[in-house]
Amino acid sequence: MFLSKSLLIGRIPVAQMTGPIKRGLLWQQRDRLFSRWKERYFILTRDYLNCFKRATGSASEKISDMGQFIFKV
Repeated sequence: MFLSKSLLIGRIPVAQMTGPIKRGLLWQQRDRLFSRWKERYFILTRDYLNCFKRATGSASEKISDMGQFIFKV
């Protein structure tokens, strides 16, 4: 079986993508002994994984699920 060296999303190579590859809600737990799971909004791009707190407020105030920026890996 022949495997291509470039990863494809749909028909576009990841190396040529400029926007987000994936985005959505995930549950994250910190490295502490009694840490709780927290819902976070992640955006995966070609270069980074961005993490945001879940937006708070009423549904009419929300534009997206993204809240305050937490970190970038």
